[in-house]
Amino acid sequence: MRTNHRRLLPAAVALALIAAVAGCGGAADTSSPKGVVEEALRLVADKDTAGLVALACEERRDSIGEDFDITGGLTGALPIDVDTGKLLDAIEIDVSKVIVTETNVSGDTATVTMAGSMGMAIDEEAFKDVIREVAEQQGTPIDEATLDGLIAMMGSFTQNIPMNQAVDLVRENGAWKICD
Repeated sequence: MRTNHRRLLPAAVALALIAAVAGCGGAADTSSPKGVVEEALRLVADKDTAGLVALACEERRDSIGEDFDITGGLTGALPIDVDTGKLLDAIEIDVSKVIVTETNVSGDTATVTMAGSMGMAIDEEAFKDVIREVAEQQGTPIDEATLDGLIAMMGSFTQNIPMNQAVDLVRENGAWKICD
């Protein structure tokens, strides 16, 4: 049975674009401002919003949680009902090319610079599962050749996002926290 490409392609492209708008090893030593930012990058790669919130200063905790809650931003943003957990699992974030440098520490404030690039790509097999789910919801069966073609197109959404950003931190209750 042939798949209606005109109905499925926009949904697949929307999923990839949302993934693009959404990258390491064990936990970093968070006793220094640089270590806190390195840990935050690891948590971004792991898509661990709760962990990121724990690294935020009290003043910015809620807004940082909202900024990095990728699943909340996806809910209702698509014209179809997609398991956002599956969608996030299909996104691979690579922060290994981000270089973190402590540039200024003065008392209870610090600035850390991130430079380099963060990579984003899709896990082809996991994304196939998401596309199959979308096709089923639309009542449009999808054959493997069409699925492979869509996945090949999604490969073009692999990105390297340039990073050149200063991150401000403050010391709260003896611990460095991101407050930017």
